[in-house]
Amino acid sequence: MTDKHATATDARVFFDGLAGDWADRYKNDPSMTARLARFSDVLAERVAPDAAVLDFGCGAGVIARWLATRGYVMSGCDVSLEMIKAARRDDAASEINWNTCGDGPLPYADKSFAAIISSSVLEYVVDLDATLAELHRLLVPGGWLLATVPDSRHPHRQREALKRLLLRLPFVGAWLERGRWAEGAAYLRLSRNRHCPSNWAQMIAAHGFNLEPTGPCAGPLLLLTARLGEAG
Repeated sequence: MTDKHATATDARVFFDGLAGDWADRYKNDPSMTARLARFSDVLAERVAPDAAVLDFGCGAGVIARWLATRGYVMSGCDVSLEMIKAARRDDAASEINWNTCGDGPLPYADKSFAAIISSSVLEYVVDLDATLAELHRLLVPGGWLLATVPDSRHPHRQREALKRLLLRLPFVGAWLERGRWAEGAAYLRLSRNRHCPSNWAQMIAAHGFNLEPTGPCAGPLLLLTARLGEAG
């Protein structure tokens, strides 16, 4: 289900507006603690501890900073300039390479990374095929893509699907976009790529990745763990 009117600029503006307190939202948040552990554990099983890793859609840099403390050589990029400013402000002492990215190629050379992580980002991209092709370009042969996306099987996501339908009703949508519901309504309009696990597998395979079995629904976020073929 996709809001065809949502654009990359809309996503940039939305996250620029959230950048000021984005990192603070996750302080002492058990869900973020679990997410950090999940990425860290999966990476540790697949790449060397000093590997070059890209956080694609890094936001204010919470995950990238955590992984840097684990020894990974981290880079982070995000469409939101304000998010990158926040990441740099909170990370003045480290050597993480922070960059903004737009609609064109990402600012890195071919085969720059052993792994790319992406935490709740692929759902927002306008051209998913172009993005997956670009992530393929940046990975070494045999490199890993680890991405969390909404799990459409989870009851929370099914409720969101109903809300997205309501947003398309003129009067209801206008009401939801005001006041206390405004941020949630904007999120649902921008979170455009909602697919079942089998569809994600097909799209990822089309770009040279082999997706590990996703297993049963374990929460609102589905972790896609995919390896690029050794031929690149």
